[in-house]
Amino acid sequence: MPFFAVILGGFSFQEFEVPEHITFGGRQMHAKNIMIGGARVIDALGWDPIDIEWSGRFRGGNAQSRAMQLQSIAQSGRAVPLMWSGMFYRVLVTGFRANYQRPMEIPYEINCTVVSDPTGDAVGAISSTLDQLVSGDMGMASGFLR
Repeated sequence: MPFFAVILGGFSFQEFEVPEHITFGGRQMHAKNIMIGGARVIDALGWDPIDIEWSGRFRGGNAQSRAMQLQSIAQSGRAVPLMWSGMFYRVLVTGFRANYQRPMEIPYEINCTVVSDPTGDAVGAISSTLDQLVSGDMGMASGFLR
């Protein structure tokens, strides 16, 4: 059983509801141009996060009501915070699937599309600021050389 908290919107996952693993990541979008003679120019366009997915199971006397609470978040269509183990995203719940087996046993799967990644956005902002500083310094240096 995992020992980390998972919170989606105002919903805090408990016991067997907490997933054994959460899939996250993404890929760097790019534009690849092949020039005459085979030279290549590849431009990084930015990070494209994959959907965050996991599964678990609602167990016990309140399994059905807990599943319905999670379905309500999915139905709302609103971006909500998703947090676990130091990770933080704003997500839209784009898929929720519950498999009603018994009143006290309801496995579920959830799919969240990343709306924003405040942690990743901060890294991008720092990188942009550094680029601006270097460009400014280069402009000043070229002014001295004239």
